[in-house]
Parts: sequence; structure tokens; C-alpha cells
Amino acid sequence: MNNDVSSQSHKHHRLLIWDILSDKRTRSVGLWVAVILVVGAIFYHYVEEWSWIDSIYFCFISLATVGYGDLAPTTPASKLFTIFYIANGIGALVAFVDIYASMRIGRPIGDAEQLIEQ
Repeated sequence: MNNDVSSQSHKHHRLLIWDILSDKRTRSVGLWVAVILVVGAIFYHYVEEWSWIDSIYFCFISLATVGYGDLAPTTPASKLFTIFYIANGIGALVAFVDIYASMRIGRPIGDAEQLIEQ
């Protein structure tokens, strides 16, 4: 097998975490998403008195816009926090996915118009 083909194939099968940590664009946005998830989990764990797993689950499901409805904030403070949490978190998560996808397909960041025209 040709070494060039083998190395290209290996390059496309790298682990997600390595891609995130090795690229400064995804590293900063990925860190921001992680901070948002941790802050949200801490908030819901103490304010709503949910377990850690329920708190992390709610944060992830909310930011992924799935929202199964099995958990919901009950206090006015939690409801207000959730409004700002989701507005901030979804933006960060979308930015992260966009940057990561751009890196994986090899197009320059912010070059979506050219990609659409092709």
C-alpha cells in the first residue's frame, strides 16, 4: 500500500479529542463549551439539588436542543439562569461545531459562501 494513501487515511481517523487539543481554534472554543457545561452542572446541582449526572445530562441535552422534558428548572432563579445559559451555550456549541467541521473538511473558517457557490 502506498505510504501517502496510508498516512492520509490515518490522518482522517484521528481521535476527536486529539483534533480539539491540537488546534488552537477548536481548543479555545472547546474550552469555552466545557466551562459552560461545568458551570451549568454546578448551578443545577446546588440550586435544583439534582444529582451530578442529572445536572450534566440536563446541561448537555439543553445545549444540544434536544430537550426531552424529563428534567426542568423549578425555581425562578433556575428559570432565569436557564434562559441565559441556553442562549450563551447554544452559540458556543454551534461555533465549536462550525470550527471543528471546517477544520475536518479542510475549508478556511468563514469561507461558507465559497463552499455554497461550489
